Amino acid sequence: MKTYDKEEIIKIYFSQYPLYLRLGENIKEATGSFLAEKGIETVSINYRVKKLEQVFQKIERKKYTEPFEQMVDICGVRVICYFQKDIEKIEEIIKKEFEVIEKNNKSDDFSSHKFGYRSKHLVLKIKKDWEKTPNYRNLGDLKFELQIRTALMHAWAEIEHKLAYKRTEQIPKELRRKFFRISALLEEADEQFQEINDKVNKKREDMISILKKRQLTNKKISLDLNSLKTLLDFYFPEKVKDNRNTRDFFNEISKSEITIKELLELYKNKMKK
Repeated sequence: MKTYDKEEIIKIYFSQYPLYLRLGENIKEATGSFLAEKGIETVSINYRVKKLEQVFQKIERKKYTEPFEQMVDICGVRVICYFQKDIEKIEEIIKKEFEVIEKNNKSDDFSSHKFGYRSKHLVLKIKKDWEKTPNYRNLGDLKFELQIRTALMHAWAEIEHKLAYKRTEQIPKELRRKFFRISALLEEADEQFQEINDKVNKKREDMISILKKRQLTNKKISLDLNSLKTLLDFYFPEKVKDNRNTRDFFNEISKSEITIKELLELYKNKMKK
């Protein structure tokens, strides 16, 4: 099996480095567009290209004999989303848009008594047709790893990286119980945020249904920030809403103790003029 000496690895790395940079930037932009089309908001989408030192470290650790064939994460893209259910939605979009080489759910790597947290990892390539466009020319053979995490998963992973505890046995025994508790609390918080989001969305759907049927009354829906945002989206779908401005508007009208019905009456009267 072919092996590489240090000088050859350096030569190949620097010849491919500009390609990986271009790949990462293009994948970041494309992924953002794909998710925006489906209405999925993200905290961030970022990429990085491994430094030469990191490449050598991984070759040594993994005992790679053909590193540029075996290493799939020289370019890594990370999508950080808000809620757990977004992970599955994002994964399905990514699988349709790119060529999937392999996929891995990191939660499968950890049993209940082990230290760890969850994220989705996909090894991908661009589809061959993409190479016809200038931005993707000569990038078709390059693999990249795409990670999908929630914001809390990301926070845990960053702290884990800072403390350098990759495995349970590396954690001092007197600290393990505390680490396990924090991990469980973060997982519980992630689930609770998802439940809150589900309830907000359900309330929004119910309110839109009532609005469409013109059955809105004071008793059925109270005025809060979520119901106000739903009203604005329903009656002004073409307008781009800024969350800060919406909050300020809500704070102003809440001082007058106005009801949704009264707010709609004001809107109808204005439309008649």
